[in-house]
Amino acid sequence: VKLPNGKMYDYYVVGKKSKAVLILPMDKKGRILISKEYRHPLGKVIYQSIGGSVENNEKPLAAAKRELKEESGYIAKRFQLLGNFYVNPSLATTVFYAYLATDLTKGEPEPDQEEFIESEFVTQKKFIDMIKKGKIMEPFLMDAFLLYQLKFKKDRKSTRLNSSHTDISRMPSSA
Repeated sequence: VKLPNGKMYDYYVVGKKSKAVLILPMDKKGRILISKEYRHPLGKVIYQSIGGSVENNEKPLAAAKRELKEESGYIAKRFQLLGNFYVNPSLATTVFYAYLATDLTKGEPEPDQEEFIESEFVTQKKFIDMIKKGKIMEPFLMDAFLLYQLKFKKDRKSTRLNSSHTDISRMPSSA
C-alpha cells in the first residue's frame, strides 16, 4: 500500500469482506439474554453476545433469526436493527449488524458441534454492573447494549446509562 507520505507499507487484511450479526434478546420484563461459552484462546468461559456469521446469499436479518434459535433456542417475533459497525477496521472488513430481539418464545437450541453454550436472563442493572466489574468483557455485547440505550432510552440528556425498564411493547418492529 502506498501511504499518504508516498512510502510503501506491507499491509495485511484478515479474511475477506464479510458480515456478521449479533442479537440483544430482551424479554417483556426488559431483561437481557446473555450467553456463556468456553473460549479456547482465553482458556475460560466468558459472557458473550449471541450471534455469528452471515452465510453466502443470506440477509443479516435471516442470519440473526437463525443464530438466535441455534445458540439459545429462542425464537423472536420482533427484530429491530439497532445499528451496524466494523469490528476492527485496521485489520478486517467485517461489518456487524446488531439487532434487538423481542417477543421471545423458548425452544430447543441447535448449536454447532463445537458450541457448548449456556444462556441466562439478567436485568439491565445487573448487566451494567457486570460490565463495571469486568465480568462482561466482550465488546460486541457492550456495543449492542449501547446502541439499544441510544435508540430507545428516554433519558438521553444524561451521559450515565439509564438502566431502568423500558416498555418494549411500544417499539417499532422491522419484521
